[in-house]
Amino acid sequence: MLRIFNFNTLLTFLDQNTRSLHVQLKNGENNYITTEMILELENLLNWAHSHIEINSLYFSSKNEYFSHGIDPKVLESLDEKQLEGYTLQINKIIDSILNIPQTTIINIGKGCMNFASELALAFDLRISRSDASMQFEHSALGTIPTAGGINLLSTLIHPSFAKNVLLGTHSINYKELQSSHLVFKQYNSDKDRLKLQKELLLSLNKQSSVARIQTKLGINQTMVEQLEKNNEIQQSIFKAFMLTKDWKSKKEFTKPREVKKSVSKLRLIKSEDLQ
Repeated sequence: MLRIFNFNTLLTFLDQNTRSLHVQLKNGENNYITTEMILELENLLNWAHSHIEINSLYFSSKNEYFSHGIDPKVLESLDEKQLEGYTLQINKIIDSILNIPQTTIINIGKGCMNFASELALAFDLRISRSDASMQFEHSALGTIPTAGGINLLSTLIHPSFAKNVLLGTHSINYKELQSSHLVFKQYNSDKDRLKLQKELLLSLNKQSSVARIQTKLGINQTMVEQLEKNNEIQQSIFKAFMLTKDWKSKKEFTKPREVKKSVSKLRLIKSEDLQ
């Protein structure tokens, strides 16, 4: 494979045999999604959007886990505008993945967490190790999954199961990943992974490019329209949450009564809900 680009947080290789672009996260032991990584992903996806001759994008990690999401120490240091900006940046990457002409595949390995799990929802196909899990532990971090976790997860899986995950367990284990169809295929070893990866990329390379692109756009269009429709609601929820600043202190989260007066002024949140 041919190495292309010179990113700090990503390794990128072009496979001319399958006309696929391979992207590996290489941002330390936990592959935290930093602002630098988001900017590099944005540049990469902009490039892919204009190179329609590329059939597929295959994302993976140099580590066992795809990504641990946001660095908790960085999260605690963010003010309201910075956290909102970070979330909007993740949303922009999700929109790009949904709308680029290539079929996108993500190998989450042993799993991913918080914002990385939201990012993984945007891909067309997800594969994983047979012991993988996806964590949506946002509330334990003092934040909420408005980068895609609320709307996108409820679109991809049954709303009741999404509610169970986001409000209950905060985790989707390897059995649930497969039964909910969030993961397309699972593998047990590196040998199995390489075999599965090769099969998927070769299969995509044999397809009619126009038929593949139109099929993806047709499937995603309804989903994108629904996400755009719910965006205003999601932003209202996020603005209400921002009043708490709970992500800055996990020892004692804000009590609802403490923000009752401010939150009651925002649409969707009623003062009686905070009694």
